Amino acid sequence: MSDVESKGTKPTSEATSILEIFSFMVLFLCKKILFVDRKLRIIYYLGCLFLISLIKDAITIPKWYFSRSDNILNTFFVKFAWGWNLALIVPFLLLTSYIYCCGQKNRILKYHIPRVFIATFFWWFWIKIFNIVEASFGRCMVKAFVSKDTCLLAGYVWNGFDISGHSFILIYGSLVLIEEANCMMQWDSIKDYLRLEEHNKKIIKDSTLNNNPLRNLSDEEFVNLQKIMQNILHILGYFL
Repeated sequence: MSDVESKGTKPTSEATSILEIFSFMVLFLCKKILFVDRKLRIIYYLGCLFLISLIKDAITIPKWYFSRSDNILNTFFVKFAWGWNLALIVPFLLLTSYIYCCGQKNRILKYHIPRVFIATFFWWFWIKIFNIVEASFGRCMVKAFVSKDTCLLAGYVWNGFDISGHSFILIYGSLVLIEEANCMMQWDSIKDYLRLEEHNKKIIKDSTLNNNPLRNLSDEEFVNLQKIMQNILHILGYFL
């Protein structure tokens, strides 16, 4: 084959396995659910909060198991919501950043892991602010107690401006999860990019003619990325 012919020929993709087809279907469905326009998502969240608040004020909520604070969903899930979030975010972040950083652990520690600590800090910060607001702008049902702590210790009710921490953590947690999932927008294209870039490295001498997103990877990074993707597909094969 002549040099001219080779330059105009791109490698065809390999036969798609059932595993890959299933993965593409799952990714497509997840993207449709997760990556809704942010403005619509904000309107949806605020609308739900407003509507539910109106319903609660207008209708007496019947006293049943799920209206109690000690129900299983509140006790084991909502109260530990950020912990459950971290249980999902940390493994996902480690996996995706390991791929996008081509296995370079120093880049993962420098550019990706700090996001978890930043998100956790702001979760703690806003919860503290909510508690301060409730304690500062309220009063005990018995006027003799002027602080929230003494009022509650005495067995009385503190009537304060209570910002729902449950609503906050559910919305905040879902937004953090969705933002982390943004890295999957082009996830299903990585394999094709690898195949085309391997071809480009052999025939394209002028890097300005190469528009592949992986064109700036060094040879070592490129090989590492190939191995990582092969290992991931191999591991997924045990579960699907």
